[in-house]
Amino acid sequence: MNDRTKTGFPRPLLAMLALLALSACQTPAALPPGAGDSYTHKYRNLPHYRAYAVGDPTISWAVGWSSGHPSVRDAIDRALNTCGSGTTRVTASWCSVYAIGDLIVKGMTPAELEQAIQFYQRDPSATKEKFDSYLQGIGGRTAVN
Repeated sequence: MNDRTKTGFPRPLLAMLALLALSACQTPAALPPGAGDSYTHKYRNLPHYRAYAVGDPTISWAVGWSSGHPSVRDAIDRALNTCGSGTTRVTASWCSVYAIGDLIVKGMTPAELEQAIQFYQRDPSATKEKFDSYLQGIGGRTAVN
């Protein structure tokens, strides 16, 4: 039996790389080092509405999260206020929202974030994939009035 593919790479190596790529999808990229555990094992199991904030990695690896709020905006405000509260080097102004619920919002424009907030408020099971699909369904138009 040939254990190599047509590319010349051993089949077990390709299988391992494929699994690694899939597992990388489970813990979102761009989190500060060490924050993946708090995001995956703590934050994602908390009740809605919840938000997760991260500090500027060039300043600190601060994180903050909140959950169980009556609105998404309350969750965001609390997460930003707790981001870096355990360190004197970070203030909330150096933190930004990383996720609301399971919807990764890091890097979104203010208009996109507003859309994401409204989407998550309507659907607490929102994910980046669901949100992207929603945006495609409306032709990429801004849903914010």
